[in-house]
Amino acid sequence: MKFPNSAHSSDVALRQAGPEDIGCINPLIAAAMTTWDVTERVRRISLPLYQYRAHDLEHLFVLVAETPDSGIVGVAAIEAAETSQCPGNCNGALLHGIYMLPGRHRQGIGFLLLEKMAVIASSRDFDGLLVKAKREAVSFFEACGYVELPIEDYGRDYPYRYWKGF
Repeated sequence: MKFPNSAHSSDVALRQAGPEDIGCINPLIAAAMTTWDVTERVRRISLPLYQYRAHDLEHLFVLVAETPDSGIVGVAAIEAAETSQCPGNCNGALLHGIYMLPGRHRQGIGFLLLEKMAVIASSRDFDGLLVKAKREAVSFFEACGYVELPIEDYGRDYPYRYWKGF
């Protein structure tokens, strides 16, 4: 599947993040959050919850997208999902986060990160990839072939859950 505007992504290299990348990843996440439709106070309070520390790399698989001219321009992370959150209680990977530098949206980089994460999750014997999307990102995940999961328990289920099985 070719994602729209992916012609700009030909100079992007994907690689696993290491502890030395945390200093570049966290400012990227902070910059990405400036595009979110939340108040400055909410952004400030929640930012530490979204940023990574070196010890997080022991539990998450973190992938960075980088270009020769800009360095790291995107990041994505996965971890094991709770089986109760996955359709049919499958063994799924949870997309912990996917972030792009402002100005690098709609260039196919997020699509490349997501596709590579699916390959990595599949190679680690996961049955699919679970996404808990922000409302504003729903169209992106749908365009990438993810299917919306129905809300079965309104007290438990995140409202914008998407799944792509392997």
